Amino acid sequence: MDELFEKTKDFLVEFEKILNKEFETNKPTTFAEHEEYDYEGELDYLFNELWEKESKYYLFGAGHQYQNTRNYELKELTDKGIYFPFCKFKVYEKTYKERLSKFQEIYEDSEEIDFIKKELEVFLKPIGSEEPFKYSDIKQKTDLIFTRKRTVDFLVQKAKITGYNIIVTGDEYDGALSYEKEKIKNMSESPLSESNIAINNIEPLKWEGSKLELTELSKALIELELISPNLTQKEIFKRLRAFLQVDDFNENEKLKDIRKRTNTKTPLLNKLETSLNNWIHKED
Repeated sequence: MDELFEKTKDFLVEFEKILNKEFETNKPTTFAEHEEYDYEGELDYLFNELWEKESKYYLFGAGHQYQNTRNYELKELTDKGIYFPFCKFKVYEKTYKERLSKFQEIYEDSEEIDFIKKELEVFLKPIGSEEPFKYSDIKQKTDLIFTRKRTVDFLVQKAKITGYNIIVTGDEYDGALSYEKEKIKNMSESPLSESNIAINNIEPLKWEGSKLELTELSKALIELELISPNLTQKEIFKRLRAFLQVDDFNENEKLKDIRKRTNTKTPLLNKLETSLNNWIHKED
């Protein structure tokens, strides 16, 4: 991340110079004053004055300018889809496979669980302990907490697929996390296997008007993180379409034509096809 957040880092370097300049100006000049001078307290006082209040250096305080600079760079990186620690989950999810592939190119004998362990290391320190989030406000910290939860949940589910349980513990607010990894002894008893059994043995999803009835299939898809229980019907439909890996899909295209092009015949896609076909037919 050294090459990222350059404006934010430059701002903090300049702020430190100003802080040190003000500190040197206010240092005691006599030995007696020096003996009683609270250097640490004075430095904290000057920091808060410059950070929180208007000054000749910062119109609305350094903290206000810092937040604006950092938030601008955060948005810029997110819009470009660039990964960095604690990036938005949509960016993390999109870049996961590519970064996993690069990791395994470097470490030829590594497995996905090795990559997952490396990814979890980002969350072993408290939120805001490092730049660019060191001076985050309450809203930013709350955003980071939600981002961390979604990302960690995603990694835990990925670990299950590879045959490992990961138990995450720690402060749910902004403290550091820790985790333990254990091999799933019997995959037939794992939640993932239960989902696969459900996928292969139940009826298609039922669509009733604008409301989706959650059958065992949709529950299995939720556990596999292909869809989310919090999504709207339209968003669920888009996620299912994306799973079929058809970028130019539209409601008027017949799913049988899609299946010809994608050449997929798994039980899961069979059931998705039936469900989506019924949904499209009703919408038309």
